Amino acid sequence: MKRVLLALFTVSLVASTWVNATETAAPAAEQSAAKMLAITEGKLKNTEGGCSCSYTVKNLQSSPLKRFEAYIFVKNKQGKFRCDAAHFSFNKPIQPNESRTLSNEAYGKSCGTNPSASLLMVSTCNYTDGSECDTENIETTDSGLKWVE
Repeated sequence: MKRVLLALFTVSLVASTWVNATETAAPAAEQSAAKMLAITEGKLKNTEGGCSCSYTVKNLQSSPLKRFEAYIFVKNKQGKFRCDAAHFSFNKPIQPNESRTLSNEAYGKSCGTNPSASLLMVSTCNYTDGSECDTENIETTDSGLKWVE
């Protein structure tokens, strides 16, 4: 009987420890996907050089944003193409809760009719405090474009 009670106690202790470890690990995983930037007011416009992809970046962090590089794909009836990567190093960093309009261009490409755009990848996103962000940390739901996954 003692062995049965000891076994039940051991199983309940292991189960309790596993549940506590799972509960404490979940918030850390959720925190890593916290939104650090928002891309809003996205627009595609045909220019003489090609399809201009402009959008507004809003800094959602408490530290100023000093560098941002992103790759954007545009899809239309003619196909899919990439706006050249935007490589922005800001002389005046984007302050917390401040927004700035950025623009990429797909040279020689037409935006076409009914285009959609997607944020393919963020290659560099650096803040003055040394923190960084990536594609999972960017909010694009209110961009004004059909930003697709």
